[in-house]
Amino acid sequence: MLRVVGVTAAGGLATALAGCSGQSSSDASGGRLNRWAYDPGTQGEDWQAYNVRYHEPATLSRNRMYLTEEQQQRLFSTIQWAAFGDLDYVLTVGADSGTGSYPVSNAIEGSFGVGDVRRGLADGSTRVGTVAGRELYAARPGTFYAVDHGELVFVQNTDQGWVEAYLRDSDRSFVAESVALGRVIDAVGVGAATRVILTGDGVGGHSYHIDGPTTTVRATRPSSMPSARRRQFERRVSELGAELGYPDAATVAYERDSVFLELRMETREAPIGRDPFPLVEER
Repeated sequence: MLRVVGVTAAGGLATALAGCSGQSSSDASGGRLNRWAYDPGTQGEDWQAYNVRYHEPATLSRNRMYLTEEQQQRLFSTIQWAAFGDLDYVLTVGADSGTGSYPVSNAIEGSFGVGDVRRGLADGSTRVGTVAGRELYAARPGTFYAVDHGELVFVQNTDQGWVEAYLRDSDRSFVAESVALGRVIDAVGVGAATRVILTGDGVGGHSYHIDGPTTTVRATRPSSMPSARRRQFERRVSELGAELGYPDAATVAYERDSVFLELRMETREAPIGRDPFPLVEER
């Protein structure tokens, strides 16, 4: 049963939830998540959490004027081989088993050349071949770089055979075929700063969508709150919405065993990249 507080059925979070299905909406980000997110089940059965982290340096840079100094220090970083704002996106995917034995992949696209990255590679990196049109380099044990024009794939915790197969596979479908994962991505979207975590307890995540001076964050997590806690949570959401000062600034909805939160606020006040639920819970 779906319960919505602080939003009309005609728009906002209710519309997003109404469109949820087993099919992921990662097409909105050019299929980037589906392209690089591998199935952890093919690597073993003891994984405890599967993490997807995605952010768009180019979007953050375009909106620099709306970010505080603290936000910029936290979100921006120095890149040796490219300007931060020249990176279209950075996507990190990987599973955690508590032993660190699963591959971690970092895929980056933007406006940079092969030579730029090659000059920025760590000392000791050795070219070990060409795979799917990409120059492949080995660094310290278990670490590889694959470089093409405008693309860098940095992989850790694996061997060369896995990396080569990973680079050749252009038909990954883990995100699209995972009903739980796809449902969360459909609900929160893929914005300038997105994180999704899949565990045995369910799927949670959040995504920040920056529109100049205004930012909307959508978030979800597993929840089995009793009625009394729900009423308390809803009251805090209403109080926060009144403080944020936008129409329908704070909304909450429940579906199955999950709670969905949507907040609209000034970009300079948004905790971009962080879990927004504490904004409600720590009131």
